[in-house]
Amino acid sequence: MKTFFFAVLLSIAALPLSGKTVEKSTPETTSFRVGDTLTPAAQQRLQDLKEKIRERDKKIQEFRDRIESFKAEMREKMPYLKKLAKKARKVYPYAQMAADRLLLMEQAMDTMKTIKEKERYVQQTQQYIESHFAEQLKNLTQSEGRILLKLIHRQTGHTSYQIVEELRNRWYAWTFEKVARLFHLSLSTPYDPLRDEEDFWTEIVVQMLEKKRKITPQKPALQFEIWRLYNEREKRY
Repeated sequence: MKTFFFAVLLSIAALPLSGKTVEKSTPETTSFRVGDTLTPAAQQRLQDLKEKIRERDKKIQEFRDRIESFKAEMREKMPYLKKLAKKARKVYPYAQMAADRLLLMEQAMDTMKTIKEKERYVQQTQQYIESHFAEQLKNLTQSEGRILLKLIHRQTGHTSYQIVEELRNRWYAWTFEKVARLFHLSLSTPYDPLRDEEDFWTEIVVQMLEKKRKITPQKPALQFEIWRLYNEREKRY
């Protein structure tokens, strides 16, 4: 009997080896995609999100392209920008001095009670400027003089014509304007980087010089953001 059971057990144990191999069934796998189980409203929100991402990526790429385009233009204009930077660096200290002196004059004149006192003070200031800076200013070229007049407006918030008219009188301002016209200059032309091409590049150069500490920074009365200037310039072309 023991021999019989032993033979049966031996036969059972040998079945997988001698008979058919038993194949194990594996569960079927199905591909799953986000959205298969989403409601129509949720699918629409998902599509809207994807569209916003595409729009964002497009704007980022456009911004990068504009930066590269601007850099390429600056490289192309480098000889011109170097000359402009040299001129701006030369005349910028005079524009700073004008801003400082104008502020001091306005503060001092506010304490004066009579017109005669104010006129005397203006004359003294004029004599001081002439004695200290006349020779240097005489040696400026026409283009340097034009940039100086523009930077005076940038730093003070007033054109040179307005300053002369305010401190002296309208006749003085008119006379100086006529003299300036003989040298193809203008005391009344405003500094306008938003519309004038030379002023645009002057602002670029001055901000670069200030950032690199090539000139002593002074907070200007007229302040401009480079990218706003660039955007406005793109609209003009």
